[in-house]
Amino acid sequence: ATDDASSTLVPDGSVSFAHVLWQVCQRGKINLLELFAGSARISQCSAQANLAVGQPVDLRTGFDLNTHKGQQMAMQMITDQQPDVVFMAPVCAPWCNWSHMKPYEQKMADREKVMPMVQFVIRVAKYQLSQGRYFIIENPNGSDLWKLKQFVDLLLRSDVSYGSLDMCAY
Repeated sequence: ATDDASSTLVPDGSVSFAHVLWQVCQRGKINLLELFAGSARISQCSAQANLAVGQPVDLRTGFDLNTHKGQQMAMQMITDQQPDVVFMAPVCAPWCNWSHMKPYEQKMADREKVMPMVQFVIRVAKYQLSQGRYFIIENPNGSDLWKLKQFVDLLLRSDVSYGSLDMCAY
């Protein structure tokens, strides 16, 4: 919301909710698909910038990307809708610096529990590259996720670039 209420009024004097409402594309080619969407802010901002946005994929929208079924549903969307960019923000808690405060066995058990989704992120990234399309993976700069062999191998590819901007808090 804005402080200036008049900026949200429409000509008939009613209030516009355009700044919070947006539409997903259920069929056809899309510009962006957000995985691990949370509040789906990336999807919302992209839709407001007139990009074609797919259904945000998250536990909140019925997709458990740590399961085969959830991954299958998401991959079907990716193959059907051919997003130009897949934005992925996989769970960071098992990989963050705070995870080192747990006993080693618990930390490793937490990481093992989310490995199916980690493997899925790599699979989606490689699929996007194979199709000449793009992906973005967001995780904190100091995350141990980036130290996994699968991620190191991905980052070493000549067709992948990366930066160290840590936007996790935003």
